[in-house]
Amino acid sequence: MIPRPHCYRPSARPFRRATAILCLLVFTLWVSPRGYTATLLNISFIDVGEGDAIFLEVPGHCNFLVDTGNPVSGVKVLSFLVQRGTTHLDHLILTHPHLDHIGGAFSLIQLLHVEKVYDNGEDLTSEVKTRDLYRWYQSLVRSRSRYSTLKVGQTLRCPPLTVKVLWPPRPGVTRDWNTNSLVLRVSFGAFHCLLMGDANITAEKRLLAFHAPLRAQILKAGHHGANDATSPELLSAVSPEVVIISVNKDNIRGYPSAQTLKRIQKTRAKILRTDQNGTITIRARLDGTYQIFPERP
Repeated sequence: MIPRPHCYRPSARPFRRATAILCLLVFTLWVSPRGYTATLLNISFIDVGEGDAIFLEVPGHCNFLVDTGNPVSGVKVLSFLVQRGTTHLDHLILTHPHLDHIGGAFSLIQLLHVEKVYDNGEDLTSEVKTRDLYRWYQSLVRSRSRYSTLKVGQTLRCPPLTVKVLWPPRPGVTRDWNTNSLVLRVSFGAFHCLLMGDANITAEKRLLAFHAPLRAQILKAGHHGANDATSPELLSAVSPEVVIISVNKDNIRGYPSAQTLKRIQKTRAKILRTDQNGTITIRARLDGTYQIFPERP
């Protein structure tokens, strides 16, 4: 049982009504979940094996899902959301069309209410072997009335949460899908988190040349910790306290690479990995402080 806050009640009758109203307001604000949780941001890096899926939520206010895992592990994303009581997505962002990032979208879009969908506008016709799959993607995702392409300079707002697009400047800026991956900077007051998608060193160099605002407490390493991403120059610009790598156990490509891990270790940033720590949740506050809740410490 929640104890009621004590309110002083003067004996003078003219003040009784005003005091009663004040007591009611104080009690309402004191017990209101919305008043409390609006100062918190939860970021969950969901363990989807091979792939990315990141859930941003200001409880009781708004949410974002960035990527959806692969076609097999997408069910883990759905399970994670349902367990949290989430059946409505305000914003679904797909960083680029590789299947380990968009694979879960096929089921999520059909099983949940998804308000708005975004991707990087990549040309899908170049992938001959999976052309039929991408036709389905075109029909399911891009034909929606509330679908949009994201590019540099755009910001999605859900005050006090903002998601700013740092890369790419336009769809298909290069021929490489990883280079063209969306890079997003999540800001919540004084707290910042940089989501690199599968962006590689080529994209990193251009970000640095643009003097993009990169500094962040949390960095989600690009391309699952592969050696072609997370350069010393990027790490210096971001100066992260924590680096999170989304990767599956015994990755056949050898991710994360030993070289990438060494580069991160030199910065003394804490490394967390979904293959070792499971789903990793960051609970951030507007003053820039945060707590880390790994599924497996």
